[in-house]
Amino acid sequence: MASVGKHIKHLRTARNMTQEQLAERLFVTRQAVSAWETEKALPDVDTLERIASALDAEVTEVIYGVSQARDLKRIKRRWALIGGIIVIILAIIYIILNNYGFVGTWRYGLRYQFWNQNYAVTQEELPGAYSLELDLTNCGQGPV
Repeated sequence: MASVGKHIKHLRTARNMTQEQLAERLFVTRQAVSAWETEKALPDVDTLERIASALDAEVTEVIYGVSQARDLKRIKRRWALIGGIIVIILAIIYIILNNYGFVGTWRYGLRYQFWNQNYAVTQEELPGAYSLELDLTNCGQGPV
């Protein structure tokens, strides 16, 4: 992986700019620009921002290089798209669960079971044989 100094030099030469011209734009000496490019010194964060502005580039291009900065943009766009899709899927799942009453069941029924320490499930058998008949023909139409 190339260094910041090599990236500065690459961006500067790609714009047909001398060290003196870059130094004038940044209000530093030509020796400072030379020290950055030869890796004898590193610019601080504020200076990196000014260098990027002077070279009409982004700070990521100065730090990581041109190809890596483009890759970072592509990766950021991809993750933003994936995150958006995940949010939409979760919203759809929530809407479906809410419409079928599962969220209410969790809110009012299951929550009691999980947080009440005295809650217990029991089973009892009633003596004898019992049956239950349901007439569902008039279901939902009110009293008959």
